[in-house]
Amino acid sequence: MYAKMGLLPSARKNFDEMEMTDVPTWNSLIPGYAKNGNVEEAFKLFSKMPSRNVISLTAMICGCSQNGKYADALAVYKEMEKAGGVKPNEVKISSVLPACANLGALEVGQKIEVYARASGYFKNMFVCNAVLEMYTKCIRIDRAMQLFHEIGWKRNLCSWNSMIMGLAIHGKSDEALKLFNQMLQS
Repeated sequence: MYAKMGLLPSARKNFDEMEMTDVPTWNSLIPGYAKNGNVEEAFKLFSKMPSRNVISLTAMICGCSQNGKYADALAVYKEMEKAGGVKPNEVKISSVLPACANLGALEVGQKIEVYARASGYFKNMFVCNAVLEMYTKCIRIDRAMQLFHEIGWKRNLCSWNSMIMGLAIHGKSDEALKLFNQMLQS
């Protein structure tokens, strides 16, 4: 509770005074540090964890991505892949894809997309939009547009913004304006 409220010194004091800590206890402290911008402390705790679960890994990946530590987010994801046993969920996938986008790690992102599709995660708009953003940032506007059309009626403001910005940034301003007007009419 202390960590959620940003009272990290109190949370850490209680944590350190516990006789026995379990995975949920660790999992409550790690995102507290990450959400408050202290990714280094979150990593220290994460590395000391006796065992991890999908929540631990997701918290670390989210924390890294949200704080612009994209290489670290991708490293945690790859570590999880190598270790096996913990399968990525929608939250983890939608958190690691921005890291791929910002690092230009297209091949890794495409592998994640294949996994997400096979797992049925493309029903989740956070996943769809994260893949869409990855393609626009990795200069695969053709693939982004295919996905944008595939999303179809499920598009939300994030979908439209990602596609319009992708077109505009990559020199396709006429197409971006056309799509913007199309968005206003829908």
